Amino acid sequence: MAQNGTVTDDRRRQVDLGFLDSLRLSLEIGYCGVLRNEIARFGDRLAMSPDEDIRDEYAKITRRAQEAFQIEAVHGRGSLLQLRHPVVKDLIGIKVPRRPPIIEPEEIEAARRYGSIKRRVRG
Repeated sequence: MAQNGTVTDDRRRQVDLGFLDSLRLSLEIGYCGVLRNEIARFGDRLAMSPDEDIRDEYAKITRRAQEAFQIEAVHGRGSLLQLRHPVVKDLIGIKVPRRPPIIEPEEIEAARRYGSIKRRVRG
């Protein structure tokens, strides 16, 4: 196996795929705050990956992320949170209360407002 610094190419690919999975989950649940942090932490690594498939997938994710960030800029922090998603329910603390809360009440309210807007637009 070829060495890439102290990490093999195969190992790097596995780690990068894990980072992409984490970014996808943040998009899926609408957690833009975490998504921003993940892009800041892993973005350069993924954008410069020796693996073209990783770079292409990261580019797709960042395009979707930019759209999400624009929506949040208009509708408020947390507006894209998927409140029915099990991960979000856990972060809100529905089953086990969290102190301090991971997702703030203002974010939950923004998600409810934006969800209401989307339902009205769909008719």
